[in-house]
Amino acid sequence: MLFGKDYQAADEAAQRWLQLRPRSVRAHRLAAIIKLRAGDGEQAQAHLLQVLRNLDNLRQGFMIVTALLAGAENKRLAAQVMRNLSGHYPDSVHAGLALARLLHTVEQYRESLEAADTVLARHPDNVDALVIAARSRLEVGRADEALAMFKRAVSLYPDKADLRLNYARVLGTARRYRQAIEQYDRLIATTGAAANRDAHVFSAALLSFQIHDYAQAEWYLRRLLERANYRQEARYYLGLSHENRMQYERALDWFRQVDKDSLFVDAQIGAARVEGKTGQTDAALRRFQRLHAARPGDKPALWMGESEMWREAGDDKAAFAVLDRAVRAMPDDVDLRYSRALAADRVGRIELLERDLREILRREPDHAHAMNALGYTLADKTTRLDEALSLIRRALELEPDDSAIIDSMGWVQYRLGNLDEAVRFLRKANETHKDGEIGAHLGEVLWVKGEREAAVEVWREALREDPDNEVLRRVIERFNPW
Repeated sequence: MLFGKDYQAADEAAQRWLQLRPRSVRAHRLAAIIKLRAGDGEQAQAHLLQVLRNLDNLRQGFMIVTALLAGAENKRLAAQVMRNLSGHYPDSVHAGLALARLLHTVEQYRESLEAADTVLARHPDNVDALVIAARSRLEVGRADEALAMFKRAVSLYPDKADLRLNYARVLGTARRYRQAIEQYDRLIATTGAAANRDAHVFSAALLSFQIHDYAQAEWYLRRLLERANYRQEARYYLGLSHENRMQYERALDWFRQVDKDSLFVDAQIGAARVEGKTGQTDAALRRFQRLHAARPGDKPALWMGESEMWREAGDDKAAFAVLDRAVRAMPDDVDLRYSRALAADRVGRIELLERDLREILRREPDHAHAMNALGYTLADKTTRLDEALSLIRRALELEPDDSAIIDSMGWVQYRLGNLDEAVRFLRKANETHKDGEIGAHLGEVLWVKGEREAAVEVWREALREDPDNEVLRRVIERFNPW
C-alpha cells in the first residue's frame, strides 16, 4: 500500500499497528515514513521522537533516524525534522553528529560544518565530527582547513583504516595526488582483506595517472592482473599507460585483451585512437563500424570516440564532421552538442560554438562548463569582454574550485588589462592543476608584465608536465624565450 502511494490506507494500517504495539519502533518508523511522504513534518517528527525514546541506546536511535531521513524525497523537510529532533537532546554528542551527518548528506554544507564544529567545541577529538567538519569545509572551498583537520584526525587515530581512506580520498579531491598515494600505500601495507587491498591498489594506480607517472601506475596495475575483480580494469589502464608513453603496439595489445564488462567499449575506442595516431585510420573506421552495429546503445560514446580518433590523427575537419552528424542524429544529447561546440572552435566555426553552447544553457541554465567554454571563447577570440566576464564569473560561482574556470577568469582579466588580477587567478589555477594551457597563460601574463624569468620557469615546468600541449608550444614559439 505504501509503495503504491496510497498514503491514507498505509497510514490507517500504521495507526492500527501502533494501537496494538504503541512502543513498537518499527511501527513508529513506518508511520514517520508515511508522514514524510505526505509532507507532514510535524507528525513525522513526533513518531521519530518516539523511536528515540523507545530505544535504550540513543546512538542506535539516531543512526536509525538519520538513515530514514536521508532517504526522504523532501530533503529540506528532512533537515528541518532532524534539527528539531536534535534540539530535544542539546547535550548529546549523538544528536549533534546525526544533525551534522544528515545536513552533509542533503548537501547543506555550511550548516553541516556549523553543526560538526559545535560537536567539536565540546569533543575536540571526536573522529566522526572531525571527518564531517573536514568534508564540509572541502565542499565550501576551504580545502586547506579540511586537509589540516584530516591530518590531525589521522595523527590521533593512526590505526583507523576508514579514517585514513577518507583522508586519501579528500587528498585526491583536492588534487594533492602524491600525498594521496602515500596514504593509499599505507593502507595497502596494513589492510588484511584482499578485496579492500585491491581497491586501494587500483586507487593508487589511477592517482599515478594524474601525476603522469605511468611507470608507477603500471607497477600497481600489474599487481591486479591476477585479481578477477580488477583484471579488466588493469588491462585497460595498462593500455592507456603504454599509449601515453607512445608504446603503441603494446597499448593495442592490452586494449585488445579487454573482452567484457563496462570497459569493453572504452578499450575498443582506445584501440581505434591508437590506430588513428599510427596512421591506421581505415582499421579504426572498420572498428567503429563493427561497434556501431554491435552496440547501438553506445552510439554517443562511439561518435565521440571516432571524433577523438580523427583529432589524434591530425584531421580536425573530420573530427568535427563526425560530431556534426551525431548532433543531427541526436539533437537532444547535451554531451554530443557540447563536444561539437568544442570541435567547432578548432575548425573556426565560432558562430556554431556559440549557438550550441547557448542551446545547452537554454536547456540547463547552470551548466557551468558550457558557460565557461562560451565565456573563455568570447574572451579569447572576440572583443565582447564584459559578456565573457559575466559568464565566467557565474561559472565560477557554480564551480569555485574548477581549475579550468579559474584559468578562464585569469585569461579574461588579462584581456581586460588587469594583469595583477590575471596573475592571481592563473597562479591559483596552476597550483590547483598542472596543465599545459594554464601554464601557457600564466607564462604569457608574467612575460607581458616584465617578469620574464618567472615566465620562463613556469613554461619549463609546464613542458615537463604536458610536453605535447599545442597551446603551450604555440605560446613559447611566439615569445621565443630561449
